[in-house]
Amino acid sequence: MNRAVVGVIAAGAVLGAALLVMPGIIGYSAENSLRTSLKTISQQGSYRIELVRFERGWFTSKAESRLIVEGEYARTLQQLMGMVTGDEFEVTFTHDIRHGPLLLHKIQPVIGIAFAKTDMRLPEGVETVLEKYLRGQPLLTFRTTFDFLGGSKTLIDNPEYMGEMGPHTSVEWDGASGRILAAKRAFSVTLDMPLFRLETSERMTLLRDMKVTGAQEKWGSHLWLGEIDARAAEVRLLHPEAGDAVDIEALGYRTAVTIDKADRLDASVSLGLDGGAFEGGRLGPSRWSLEVVDLSAPALDEAYGLYNKVLDKAGTPYEQQMLLDSFLDKSLTGLFDAPVAMKAGISLDVDSPFALYRGTTSIGVSGKNAEVAIAIDQTTDALDYGGWTMTDSRGQLRLSGLDGRMLGEIYADLVRFITLGMPDSQMEEEKALVFSEKLPAIIRPGTRLTLENVTINVPGGSVTANGDLGFTGDQPLNYADMDAVTRRLKGTGTARISQGALVWYLTRELLHERQMALAVEGREVDEDTLRLLARTSANSRILELERQAVIRRDGDGFVIEAALADGKVMLNGVPRPELAPAAP
Repeated sequence: MNRAVVGVIAAGAVLGAALLVMPGIIGYSAENSLRTSLKTISQQGSYRIELVRFERGWFTSKAESRLIVEGEYARTLQQLMGMVTGDEFEVTFTHDIRHGPLLLHKIQPVIGIAFAKTDMRLPEGVETVLEKYLRGQPLLTFRTTFDFLGGSKTLIDNPEYMGEMGPHTSVEWDGASGRILAAKRAFSVTLDMPLFRLETSERMTLLRDMKVTGAQEKWGSHLWLGEIDARAAEVRLLHPEAGDAVDIEALGYRTAVTIDKADRLDASVSLGLDGGAFEGGRLGPSRWSLEVVDLSAPALDEAYGLYNKVLDKAGTPYEQQMLLDSFLDKSLTGLFDAPVAMKAGISLDVDSPFALYRGTTSIGVSGKNAEVAIAIDQTTDALDYGGWTMTDSRGQLRLSGLDGRMLGEIYADLVRFITLGMPDSQMEEEKALVFSEKLPAIIRPGTRLTLENVTINVPGGSVTANGDLGFTGDQPLNYADMDAVTRRLKGTGTARISQGALVWYLTRELLHERQMALAVEGREVDEDTLRLLARTSANSRILELERQAVIRRDGDGFVIEAALADGKVMLNGVPRPELAPAAP
């Protein structure tokens, strides 16, 4: 026989044998991979994932796994679903696995290690309630193709439904779909839910065009880098009996984590909406955000691993204490030994029958060499609440030189209170120590409070202010002698208030006083008359404040200059012993 023919036959035999042998090998590998994956993503604490069975075949395998939610999380889910509450809530996943290397997917041959179809099943009592919706189908189905490079592609879908789920409950559900692409240390996800509406005789909930997208890459042993975006075009909540209704437009949630070449980590999370309406009012564009910058990624990664061990609560109480101490040392106890900064921001636009507010608040915390500074920036575009009216106002508050290590100790104490489960008597003693000694110790000789560029615009005029307050000397503060501590306080402050603003403020306060007095006496006087009397009294009160040197006339307004030194207060150059700070 021709050698070439023999070679072809031999090669074909080898290839045929490989195709017959490889599925069995892949089935063995699939079982090990599934066990490893479930072990990796499962953690002791609020949930765990376990493999119940794996029936390995030559060309196909079947498996079953369970997601078990425990404790308060389980009871909360059971209450939401109207189930009898217990310590565990269980979701079952059934896996049908076809072994490669040659797979048929939608009648097309696909080369890959394996293809798995996974169905998600809720507890039997829940599926019985949802029978008309599910019609025997699983709540969610995952179809995953595994490639030879350790990656996978997962498609997600579930059935559509529109109709009655009970005598007084209707559901409209356009189904959900999605895709997850996974590699060894990275994944990306896209999930879409066009419409969900649940209506009962008591309430209605609606979500429209909800989408989740994200891409994550693992760094170190525990940290994930990347972004996650979740958005909904409309969220509507209605409770007719209570008269509550909320309608939100374009709700968005986003997280982002990045690491630079020096292994410093930046992270941010934000929640925003374009607008909305609620009973009697409206929401304009609003946003909540939190940013953390310049953290040590290796230290944070190690702290995360220690945190998981703390959750396991393994070992003796002494070992648990040592483990917790190690975690705290790697997290916030020594956090401010290196430069770090955190910033939280709130931008809010609310117009309701009770209040109107448009403004932005920014709170920043930064630390270096165990010194911590807090900065608060406030901008109020408009405010109308409880008789207070304000427009185009702003100001900054700075608190610098705080003891970062003591802040870390207090954080550590709070974590221990929660984690170690101390007896009530011991916990009360520890809390008393924190409030009596550690909290005051955050403030030290270098601590300063600064008020900068404050401008408040009210009806009739404006107020501006600046000030600075701190401690003299560099010796530690002895809080056992509070009189000595107050004598070390030194500061100055200046405020200027226009006459129109001062008249407006005093008129408002005096009007309120007269209304309260008349209410006690059971008499009624029309508001115009009361306002005229209050305004007249306000002008008299201004003259009295000038005579007392509380205010000093300056052009078309008044100035207040205050100074504090050696436990004494000077107001517009006049000693005011009654205003001096006193030890508690």
